[in-house]
Amino acid sequence: MDKADFSYRTGAKLRSLTGYSVILGRRLRNIFSFHKAERELNQLLVGYPHNHNYSIGRKNLWPGFQLYERDRLVTPLIPEDCKSFLDIGSCKGYYVLRTAMRCRCQVSAGIDIHEPFIATSQKVGEYLGVRNARFYLSDLEQLSSNPEAFGGPFQVVLLIGTYQYLFWGSGLNMKAFYSHEEILSRLSKVCTQRIIFSARLEADWLSGGIKEKARLLKKKIPYSTAHFLEAAGRYFQIQKAGYLGKYPLFLMMKK
Repeated sequence: MDKADFSYRTGAKLRSLTGYSVILGRRLRNIFSFHKAERELNQLLVGYPHNHNYSIGRKNLWPGFQLYERDRLVTPLIPEDCKSFLDIGSCKGYYVLRTAMRCRCQVSAGIDIHEPFIATSQKVGEYLGVRNARFYLSDLEQLSSNPEAFGGPFQVVLLIGTYQYLFWGSGLNMKAFYSHEEILSRLSKVCTQRIIFSARLEADWLSGGIKEKARLLKKKIPYSTAHFLEAAGRYFQIQKAGYLGKYPLFLMMKK
């Protein structure tokens, strides 16, 4: 890590800590007025993955610190006049609900391959009365084959922390594209304006079984930031928008 990156990340962490202290103070002041239904929902929202943890209080969304760090950088990249939004790998539904409530877009959708995440997201959306939020148990292959069935194509697409699973597969979905070109081509079909993107784009950044698979297939299947940017550049104009943790955050504008 060079000095410029270190300074940027250190400054970002300090800004997150400062901003989150304000949110935490507000949450603590209101915690005893949380409804029983909210406390029950919050029990569902706790747990893995921790960087998606948030809670509900007085019909507001309260992100955990790790999620707040992401949200502070991601939300400004979503236009205030966003008409349609999609989160690929929506997990517990925070960004879908946050965008639906903030932008009041016509449709704010999330897809995920883990049914409990979809069920939890739907329960939260129903409790909050967010009628423009939709959640689907689906994957990129199904989505890109018929975007209209999901309310798309979408003005803004969020793809954070999920790309490596699309490329290499996962324990929940063995489907693997093994191709930057194939994934980016499909993404271009579901996006009309921009993709907000961050992922582990170097083989050394991967973890667990995915890292081992990448190591074994390294000579046959190229996987690096450079290879990703080369493929993405055919469909999008790309600019760096900072870091989410130690991984670069890109804003990708549709050509």
